[in-house]
Amino acid sequence: QGAMMSKAGAVVPSANRITLLRDADGDGVAEVRTQFISGLFSPFGMALIGDRFYVANADALVSFPYKPGETHITAKPTFVANLPGGLNHHWTK
Repeated sequence: QGAMMSKAGAVVPSANRITLLRDADGDGVAEVRTQFISGLFSPFGMALIGDRFYVANADALVSFPYKPGETHITAKPTFVANLPGGLNHHWTK
């Protein structure tokens, strides 16, 4: 997969995670940087709806339970829908 990614223009393989940057004092600089969710598959979109945090991976839409103020989600994802995009999933980008 690394060879395919470099040919497609990516300099490094996907980290397969979402990093949380939190500006606790409102000065425009993130004081907190944590790995929010790991174990994803080339995530490219996210949305918070109610108490669920949705992530669009290259191959599927998944959701996680979310509580306000959390800095790390360890729950297993709940499958929502497949995102069929062929071999390279390019349509999602």
